Amino acid sequence: MNTPTQSTTPSICPRCRSKTVAHLASSPVAGTWTVFQCTTCLYTWRSSNPSRTPIRRSIRKRSG
Repeated sequence: MNTPTQSTTPSICPRCRSKTVAHLASSPVAGTWTVFQCTTCLYTWRSSNPSRTPIRRSIRKRSG
């Protein structure tokens, strides 16, 4: 069973929260997926990917 995909361009980048998101490509099978790209940080994602925020890892200094 296919899950519905997002048919409109998202209003915000899931990585940097910029509002400059562009539509890059669409699936050859109508409605299967769409590729979007943030024009600020260049993060790219498909509408069929689960919605999530990328993990930002902090670097901790070692004591000693």
